[in-house]
Amino acid sequence: MYCSKCGTQNDDAALFCSKCGVRLMGDATVQQEVKTDAAVPPVSAGQSATQMLDTKANKPKGKQKGCLIAAIGIVAVIVIIVIIVIASSSGNPSAVQSSNSNSSTTSESSMTPLDIYSKLQENDSLPYSMSQKSQTFINENPDYFPTGDINKVKSEVDYNIQTKFINKNPENYGDKLMYFPSLYVQQIFESNIDPTHYLTELNVADTNSDQYYIYYLGKLDKVFKGDQIQFYGLPLGTSSFDNTNGGQTLVIVFAGSLIDPLAQD
Repeated sequence: MYCSKCGTQNDDAALFCSKCGVRLMGDATVQQEVKTDAAVPPVSAGQSATQMLDTKANKPKGKQKGCLIAAIGIVAVIVIIVIIVIASSSGNPSAVQSSNSNSSTTSESSMTPLDIYSKLQENDSLPYSMSQKSQTFINENPDYFPTGDINKVKSEVDYNIQTKFINKNPENYGDKLMYFPSLYVQQIFESNIDPTHYLTELNVADTNSDQYYIYYLGKLDKVFKGDQIQFYGLPLGTSSFDNTNGGQTLVIVFAGSLIDPLAQD
């Protein structure tokens, strides 16, 4: 062992320099070296120093992973809340009522003339039974009920039909329109079938006092009780009502196609 002061070589077991008497530091050096070596964490079996350093370097990633898991948890909670809100809305009675209301409006507005005339035949005051021919005609020509095109209706009129033929066998008629050049309005009523359909009912009579009942799908702003009209319509069937004499008055029920008021004298 060499002396750190004078450089004299001494025995390895010597505690002081044989020349200058300075205490040799061999024990402290050894102790320092051992202490330094002990400060280094031992390398586990099968793990290189590079791998160990990589492990130390990757430790912050564990914190990032924890943040990611927390973020996923927050998103999951938000999704659950959204699902609960949607489920609550679907179970809300007011929402259901609104949906039913919209459905009802759609159903009513989509009613065809055939739907309406089929429904009207079940009324209590003047029930009638539509002939199969009239059902087919209305189904194939819904735009005739009503129409303002007189040329259109004229092309579908059978001028040979007489009311006595219909009274005898209404099932044989309904595939052609009838024309009445002059009818007297005895009664007229307006009402709403539903929010989208207006109905005008007319009890009319001809010059022979034969009576007819007309269902017209719409308003007749220029026609009133006591007026005379010209009329194009489709015979639906027959019905009857109680008259003032205590008997029954037989009437032919018509689907109104075109009604025009005549000039009054």
